[in-house]
Amino acid sequence: MNPEAFEIAQAVLLSLGGGGLIILSLSSFLGKVWAQRILESEKSEHEKEISEFKTRLSSLAHQKSLNYQQKLDLYKVVSNPLVVSANPTTGQSV
Repeated sequence: MNPEAFEIAQAVLLSLGGGGLIILSLSSFLGKVWAQRILESEKSEHEKEISEFKTRLSSLAHQKSLNYQQKLDLYKVVSNPLVVSANPTTGQSV
């Protein structure tokens, strides 16, 4: 074999290895960048959903509180004549 053939083969192998190393490092870098962007995008979507759920929960809690207060007021109005009729001689509640 000719020594030039070995030099050419060595140059080809080194250039392919170097090119492969460059491609590998660039693909690794781009993969990390894309993964970070996707992660940030999903994180912002989840935060948006959480804020919507918090708003809905707050609204429902307020509605339930009003409903509870209305029922309590109604029970007070309805029970007052019952307490008075339980003690008709004095006209006072027991």
